[in-house]
Amino acid sequence: MIGRYRKWVIFAGASNISSLFICPECFYAVKEKGAILHVQNGKASVNFTFLSNLSRPTMSESPDHPFFQIAQRLRALARIGITFTKDPYDLERYEEIEILSHRMMHLLADRPVEALKDFFMDVREYPTPKVDVRALVMNAKEEVLLVREGADGLWSLPGGWADTGFSPSEAAVKEIKEETGLDARAVRLLAALDQGKHAHPAYPLAVYKLIVLCEATGGAFQTSFDILDVGYFPLDALPPLSENRILAAQIRELARRVKENILEAWLD
Repeated sequence: MIGRYRKWVIFAGASNISSLFICPECFYAVKEKGAILHVQNGKASVNFTFLSNLSRPTMSESPDHPFFQIAQRLRALARIGITFTKDPYDLERYEEIEILSHRMMHLLADRPVEALKDFFMDVREYPTPKVDVRALVMNAKEEVLLVREGADGLWSLPGGWADTGFSPSEAAVKEIKEETGLDARAVRLLAALDQGKHAHPAYPLAVYKLIVLCEATGGAFQTSFDILDVGYFPLDALPPLSENRILAAQIRELARRVKENILEAWLD
């Protein structure tokens, strides 16, 4: 079955389909002999256009090409699924999605898959810190928005690991919506902190925390599968915090910077 794609990636392979091109309004499944299946608004038609007639970016253009960004996002979703799924059927599907993302890049660049490994596939590389993106949202009473994490039952600023395909501001807004149900807009970067330089519990990985000031613009409180509760709290009555994620002293310092309109980001 091939489903419509807008914001979410929805597709499945078939034996005669070798790759998949996706755009916000429609997507194309490219068959081995060059026929293109065009699916839009729930209707499908086949147009026999040979691959040689399709516009392909050069290798220098490829990393910024929209389809390369889509391929990167597909592969990131596949790797998340491969890492966390416990269902062998789902594992097979995620592995197929990863293969299709490789094929997308191969077809767009018109180069062998092996030639793309340096900038796309897993390689042995210099280890770098993981990036944790969190949002500070305050209401008119100068209370701070917190979520209760399902993982440990403690509270934190909305946020989580940065997702491929999302800028820091986009990631912050996405996490607010997913974890609290609120719509928001990003205002500015408040802090870029090295977790190891603060009083967080010991953690096996190096982590950079990007904290983005956001403003709630609408929506209503709702929880998600990994969030137990949502609420605003006064700075002098914060609930027990998930200290791997955020510290009370950090929340109070961030709020102080907002209230005093300190525009310079807090570093390190």
